[in-house]
Amino acid sequence: NVSYSANSEMIQNEFVKSRIKEEVEKINKNLAHYETLKRFELIPHEWSINSGELTPKLSLKRKAILAIYKSLVDKIYSTDVH
Repeated sequence: NVSYSANSEMIQNEFVKSRIKEEVEKINKNLAHYETLKRFELIPHEWSINSGELTPKLSLKRKAILAIYKSLVDKIYSTDVH
């Protein structure tokens, strides 16, 4: 029940971020420590073939994803706590 006019607005909403963090924490409980998600970032669109993140077989294009989201990957793996 979060009102938003664009996905970019929704992913900035603190309630949305908090709710997703809760779900990640639930999943992490069933994983080994080295498998758990420590940090995450939200993006305003779904990955697709047209946007370059998926192959026609819907496999991830890892190199393309890393290039497209370099700033977010750097932010996730930075030593600064955010």
